[in-house]
Amino acid sequence: MSPSQVGDWREIVLSVVFGWPTILGSLALSSAGILNRRPWWVVAGAALGAPFAWYLSGSPLIGSLAYPLPLLQLGAALSLRGGRRWLAWLLLVPFAGMATWLAWVVLTQPR
Repeated sequence: MSPSQVGDWREIVLSVVFGWPTILGSLALSSAGILNRRPWWVVAGAALGAPFAWYLSGSPLIGSLAYPLPLLQLGAALSLRGGRRWLAWLLLVPFAGMATWLAWVVLTQPR
């Protein structure tokens, strides 16, 4: 493998781990878990969303406010286990909000 191919491979892995496939997968898995009353799916969604929260923590605007995002998803799993589906949805809102904010920033940046 040439050095340029290794660089391309690393870019692909980083974009999958920190990028939109993981963000959307985390939201989809957590939402499906809430809809189907499967707390472990929400826990898996939190695990998928952890790299995104770590990435967001590097933003000067958000900083350390991003760290609790996966913890809120874990709280959603616990509330779902306790039968409070409305609270699970409420605890998923900050993660969805940050993802929406990042999408807005990316789509409205000057080219």
